[in-house]
Amino acid sequence: MPTRILPPNFNLGLAKFLRTDDGSEQMAINGSSTWAEDVWDGDTSAWTRGGVGSVTTESKHSGTYGLDTGVTSKNDLWWFDYGSDRDLLASFDSISFWMNPQAFPEGSKLRCGWAASGSSTLVGTICQVTDYVPNMDTGIWQRVQIPLTDFNLPGNVGRFLMQARVEDDQQFWFDDFDMLDSSSDGPYRFRVLGEAGMVKHVSRITLVVAASETGWNSSAFANISGGLELGLILRQGIASTQEVIWSIVMKTNMEMFGALVPSDPINFADEEMMIVFNISPNQASILLDSDSGLEFVVRDDLSTLTNMRAYLEYGIQEGGD
Repeated sequence: MPTRILPPNFNLGLAKFLRTDDGSEQMAINGSSTWAEDVWDGDTSAWTRGGVGSVTTESKHSGTYGLDTGVTSKNDLWWFDYGSDRDLLASFDSISFWMNPQAFPEGSKLRCGWAASGSSTLVGTICQVTDYVPNMDTGIWQRVQIPLTDFNLPGNVGRFLMQARVEDDQQFWFDDFDMLDSSSDGPYRFRVLGEAGMVKHVSRITLVVAASETGWNSSAFANISGGLELGLILRQGIASTQEVIWSIVMKTNMEMFGALVPSDPINFADEEMMIVFNISPNQASILLDSDSGLEFVVRDDLSTLTNMRAYLEYGIQEGGD
């Protein structure tokens, strides 16, 4: 994107993306989650499956069977029910599943959320699956992991719901639904929030990554397919409702370089490599007010990195509110 030039009546500022749990800046952490409870994998049914779709061998990701939704009509639902309500956040941090879109017409949406056991009324925040994957390419299996905190659950729930929206003729294969728990580890968020009484006009987002020289060719950041199975998320959201305004997911080198522009050469020092990536939005395309923020979400193990930092450059218009 072209670099944005701020008007002369803007006061410039620089903010760090800080961890929301303890306020530190370190991003090279282990944000990965581990299996904690099987939900549904086609072969065993710890939770009860319902709604549209059928179990087939063709739709499996692993094992013998998977779920084929069939060709859906908009508003069709399918779900997995625990059988009673419970406090999910007390035991888990994420829900994970594998998805293979078979048909996803232009304008389609696939959304998911939680309800009381036996109910089809979604509660809390409804999440769009497209906010957690780089694309919805047909015929490709990819893993989806959504932190439970993104659903903003109001209390105990027992049914995970998925719904085709906006367009007819969607079709998906699903398999290997699991509840995950990372104990004290991630997923982690690194966030810059807006402030009351002002509007921040974002001019640049900077990400600095460093790893051992040999690591860039193995499991560190340069090999994202091995280091970031779930992808690094950059997104803007509304603080009060947890609604996502826009989201970018980067899981491969191609996706990373398509979204982030390396602005500085790679430096060699003490057998380490460092590179700086930037996004420079168009003027007034990213605004932060008192109820919005920008954040990086880390859901993978980044412990092979020696350093990872993110910064936000912005301008505040005099008299802005």
